[in-house]
Amino acid sequence: MIININGQTYEFSKDELNYMYEDEGNESIIYRYKDKALKIYKAYSRKDRLTKLSVDKLSKIKTKRILMPESIIHNKEGQFLGYTLKYIERYQKSLIQDLNIDKFIEEMKLISDDIEILSDN
Repeated sequence: MIININGQTYEFSKDELNYMYEDEGNESIIYRYKDKALKIYKAYSRKDRLTKLSVDKLSKIKTKRILMPESIIHNKEGQFLGYTLKYIERYQKSLIQDLNIDKFIEEMKLISDDIEILSDN
């Protein structure tokens, strides 16, 4: 697979893609490349997806806890394939119950602030 991100071309073999594979859903396949998650759309999805224009707009909005698209991914012909996000390690949901209540409230406040920022935009 050959992709372009911010003017930089990357070529990945099938073996490299298998190694980079993280997960997939109805709309896309997620690969990890360094500190980025590459969200590559599948050819067909019954689910609505972000458009290139939406990704471009959302990538300019700065949030603290809600992951936002960072860069657009194109194929070698220049067609929109998906976008990059910051890669976040998975943690067990049960860790939430071990959070100090003050830290939990602080995290909820940050999420609330992000929702306000997104609503305003």
